Amino acid sequence: CLLFCVYRCRGGNVERNHIGGSIPGELGNLVDLESLDLSWNDLSGPIPHSLASLDSLSTLNLSYNDLSGKIPSSNQFATFGNYSFWGNENLCGPPLSRVCVPESNRYRHLKLQLRFDTLTCLFTLLGFAFGISTVFTTCICSAVARKAYFQFTDRVLSKLCTAIKMKVSINRMMPAGRDPSLAIRSQDSVTCYELEQPSTASM
Repeated sequence: CLLFCVYRCRGGNVERNHIGGSIPGELGNLVDLESLDLSWNDLSGPIPHSLASLDSLSTLNLSYNDLSGKIPSSNQFATFGNYSFWGNENLCGPPLSRVCVPESNRYRHLKLQLRFDTLTCLFTLLGFAFGISTVFTTCICSAVARKAYFQFTDRVLSKLCTAIKMKVSINRMMPAGRDPSLAIRSQDSVTCYELEQPSTASM
């Protein structure tokens, strides 16, 4: 379809036609083609090396497509400016400033990127687990501390209540006006009686 359009259209200008697919290598057979404008379409894939053999091609515009790979290097392609290839994020090589990465380096880069993403995910999960365990441990420790506090409070209140009950019981047992502390001291007291001596008059 693209080859037919280029052949039928004068000068090979088929921009903004929503043409998809790849650029056919058969375009390199159009040796009399002087201008080729395929901009603002939906073309993908690499630029055919056969286009580099078109010595009569003086104008080329492949901008704003989805082309990828290395731009063919030839004397003819060296005459085209970088604007001829704008809007293709995956194109590389002169005249663009984007350097092409060798396939081996690209594989190594993808491997390193995958390893980095894996480590990032792992550390994220470890951080999440550490946060959950910290919260869980804090809750457990708080429960233990809370239990110990209530046990201590219960012991203090129990002793206080026992002392109050003992005080009330002593007050009820003692007659009015008597010092309650005597009830405790009287248990250890000894009552002494003084014997009267016979008087001399009675003798």
